[in-house]
Amino acid sequence: MGVMHIKLTAKDYAVAMLALAMTASLQAQATEVYKWTDENGVVHFSDMKPADTDSQNLEVDDRTGFSKAVEAAPRMNTAQATEEAAVEEQELTAAQQRRNEIAEARDAVRLERLEKQQWCDKHRKRLIEMEPARRVYTYDEDGEQVRMDDDTRVALIEESRNYLAENCP
Repeated sequence: MGVMHIKLTAKDYAVAMLALAMTASLQAQATEVYKWTDENGVVHFSDMKPADTDSQNLEVDDRTGFSKAVEAAPRMNTAQATEEAAVEEQELTAAQQRRNEIAEARDAVRLERLEKQQWCDKHRKRLIEMEPARRVYTYDEDGEQVRMDDDTRVALIEESRNYLAENCP
């Protein structure tokens, strides 16, 4: 197999150089950006690496503006790392405690609503049973059937109506 020689005109050469330039410009170009959080919790970004702080190296694609985080080598000693881990664990624990408190409050509200619904159902049932009936029978402590007097029946009906009006939709 021999070497192939191609003779290019000036126009062909210009087109080839333009294609080469365009291909080179399409290759990924990245700018390094550093990200860190100061002692006040403020997040900073810079193109210069901070001197005395742990930072995260972000490579930002110049064409898309998207970054891929690359962890910078940590500059803290083991004691600092352990202390920061303990603080993070406390923060997570505090956050989890807050989530638990919120969940408990929601459960209490649900329980209260359920209880209220049960009372509403009880009073509605009482009205259904007592309003149309002239004679209402109950059972005493000995288990014997006893007829409820009309005054008690009317008072219970009124109590149920009032409860439903004040507490039930």
